Amino acid sequence: MMMKPDIATTVEETPSTQLLKWPRRRSTRTMLHKKISAETTLPEEEDLTGFGDSYSSRDASGVFERPQRRRSCLKKSLSTEEPSKGGVSFGSVHVHEFAVCVGDNPAVSVGVPITIEWKPQWSGKYSVNDYDHLVNSGKSKTPPLFTALQRYCILRDAGYTNEMITKVERATRNIKRDRAITIQRFHMDPFEEALERLGKSAWNAVFARQQKQDQREILAKCLEHDKAYCEEIEI
Repeated sequence: MMMKPDIATTVEETPSTQLLKWPRRRSTRTMLHKKISAETTLPEEEDLTGFGDSYSSRDASGVFERPQRRRSCLKKSLSTEEPSKGGVSFGSVHVHEFAVCVGDNPAVSVGVPITIEWKPQWSGKYSVNDYDHLVNSGKSKTPPLFTALQRYCILRDAGYTNEMITKVERATRNIKRDRAITIQRFHMDPFEEALERLGKSAWNAVFARQQKQDQREILAKCLEHDKAYCEEIEI
C-alpha cells in the first residue's frame, strides 16, 4: 500500500505564511534602556480622553507601550515656578527722644532710680542708611549702666532739686525694706494661714454662735412662708 507523503513536511513556507508570524517580544529591560538612552525628541502626546487607563499604542516593532498621563495645563511645574517675591523693606525710621525723670524701681543698689517721661520731647525722621550709620558709629550695643552720682547729676540737669531727689530716694529705700521683709517671711505663710483659720473657727464657736443661730431661724421662717405661698397658689 502506497502511503501519501506528509503534507506538513512537504509544504514550504510561502511569503503569506511568513506574514503570519508575530515579531519577537522584547524584554522590559531592553525597552527601558531604549527609552532612557534615546536622544531624539519625542512626539507630542495624543489626546487620550475617553480611552481610560487601558489605552495603549503599538510602536514600529510591534510592542505595546502604555503612554504617559498628560499633565494639566492649570498646574505649574515645580522646576519652572518663579521664586516668591514677597518681602518687607523699610525706607525711613522715626526717632523719638524722651526726657529723664525720677523713677520708682527699687532694684537700684544705691541712689535714686531714673526713668523716662511718657511723652516725647523731640521726634525726627531718618533714612535707614543714615540711622544705621549714626547708631553703629562708636556706640555699644549693651545698655549703659549709671552710677548713683551719674543719676544724681542727670536729675539735677533735668531741673530736680535736692529735696525732691532725697524724698524719692527715701521712698525707694522703704520699698526695698518692705520687699526684703516679705521675702524673709515667705516661708511662714503656711503657718500664718493655719493660725488665721484657727482664729476664725474659735471666733465662730465662742462669739458668733448666737448670730449663726439667729440666721438659721430667719432662714427657716422664710422657707415656711414660701411654702405656704406656693400652696395658696395651687389651691
